[in-house]
Amino acid sequence: MFLCLQMLTKKVDALTKAMQVEWKKMKREAASREKEASSTKSDDNRKNRSTSSSKRFCKFTFCGAANNF
Repeated sequence: MFLCLQMLTKKVDALTKAMQVEWKKMKREAASREKEASSTKSDDNRKNRSTSSSKRFCKFTFCGAANNF
């Protein structure tokens, strides 16, 4: 009877350890996805700002110059 309880205890401990390892793995993967999504979003924002500033520059330079002539 005691041997059976020891075996069950070991199995529960092993299962608990495996669950903890999986939880940590999932947490790392989620953080990685979050970081990647954040990076992609900031890259998109940078592109949008660059495009917007280019449009403003062109509008200011060319349209403003055309109105002066």
